[in-house]
Amino acid sequence: MMAIFSCILPAILLATVLASTAVQTDAHTRALVNFHSVSLRYVTGTNPLFQEVLAKVNGLGPAHEASLDPSRLTDNDIASIAHVPNSLLMIDGDWLNAHARDAQTRLLLRTALSGAKIVVVGGTTSTFFELLSAYGVNQLSTNPDGTVRNPDNFNAPQVGFALKTTTAPDGTTHYYPSVLTTGLDTPDNLANIIPDWISR
Repeated sequence: MMAIFSCILPAILLATVLASTAVQTDAHTRALVNFHSVSLRYVTGTNPLFQEVLAKVNGLGPAHEASLDPSRLTDNDIASIAHVPNSLLMIDGDWLNAHARDAQTRLLLRTALSGAKIVVVGGTTSTFFELLSAYGVNQLSTNPDGTVRNPDNFNAPQVGFALKTTTAPDGTTHYYPSVLTTGLDTPDNLANIIPDWISR
């Protein structure tokens, strides 16, 4: 009896792992299908990781993609991010750090209030959350000792922020912040996690 049990248990564990893997694969496949409706806008800089991830993201097949020149940012540019469904804005982290206090940067980051998903790749990415707080998008909380609680203290290679919606039992809609921080450091992995994060 013990021998039979010892054979059955590994089989059950294997079936559980396979079922879990299948569910994850199906979820990722659905996320990739949904990504085909995404409108991608991006601000490039000099960070090589950003360039590699951007190329991989473009390869996932967003519905639209366009580069933005923040030195000549127009109302139409902002509208193309803020008022378009399934809008994704990607920003080079080196560019963001160099232009953190520019008026154009404030406009770009505040598109999150209109539903845009924002992803920053490379550089000192913790600056992203500090700017979201400074520009009134998502206030950082503080620790009892007064220090700021940044979700990206260790400068992950890729971070993101979005305001997502949920519907309460009474039918009212509520917004909640969705934060992406990932330690995955290969361009393929960084690119593939974006559709999954958007779909969650």
